[in-house]
Amino acid sequence: MPTGLFIAGDSSIEAGGNRPFLLDADGVWLVDRGQVDVFCVRRQGRAAGPARAHVARVAAGQCLFGAAGVDEREEAGRAEHPGGGVPGDAECDGVLQAVGSAGTTLRFVPLAVARERFAAAERSPEAGRLIDEWVEAICAGLVAGAMPRDCEALQPSSPVSLEPAATASPGAGVGWIRHEEGRSCLLGRPELPLLDRPIPCSARAWFVAAESSVVTTATTTAMIEQGEVCAALARFQRLATRCALLEMRERSAQERRRQRRRDVEREALMRDAFTELAAAQGAAAGAPAG
Repeated sequence: MPTGLFIAGDSSIEAGGNRPFLLDADGVWLVDRGQVDVFCVRRQGRAAGPARAHVARVAAGQCLFGAAGVDEREEAGRAEHPGGGVPGDAECDGVLQAVGSAGTTLRFVPLAVARERFAAAERSPEAGRLIDEWVEAICAGLVAGAMPRDCEALQPSSPVSLEPAATASPGAGVGWIRHEEGRSCLLGRPELPLLDRPIPCSARAWFVAAESSVVTTATTTAMIEQGEVCAALARFQRLATRCALLEMRERSAQERRRQRRRDVEREALMRDAFTELAAAQGAAAGAPAG
């Protein structure tokens, strides 16, 4: 499925279910045939660990974008730094993993080539569509629950002032959020800061102002024209990976709590059973012979 951004001479990759690969290379993949499921995995050394969480599904004709994975140990404590990281003490780093269905094939171009092709004026509408589809797919996979009430719909226009705890989201499609002042938290989570460098956000997601803030919203086409889209996509992917890691840790903690409750209930049942058995044996021993 060649497009104006991908040509017949680009690298071709077979990626069935037994050939997963990590989206940790600076480049872009086009799904030529089949479909690809995207997971967040904990990386162990240079390989993916067994635990994973589903993030998105990418269909034929759509793209996947690569970026270096996020190492929470290196990012810890940098939330106050512009574009910085996440407070926390994660035990390992995370990365997005692509798993194709049977017979899936993709085309790959390095980031430098993709950036050059994206910048071509005649190709920017197609590039914008592919980028927006990727952002929307990832955001949809990260969002759980309904949009908060009183969420301000942002439009690409002049700066907008947000009071602390105000909730905002792009009015439609994908908006590239930049904080001129203040900071916000994606999905209201303090571990997912939005600071002074642009981050894409779809209308499916939202952010909450952590303090009085001034934000601007740009279109994808404008970001491509300004040459900022690739760096912003890499920041977005790292933020999305952190979000998925948080969900994985929370689900794991919930499962441990459920297992502890099951263990306590099982022990209580065993104690009750032994008590009843002992009582029955005692009653039998004390009964007169007849």
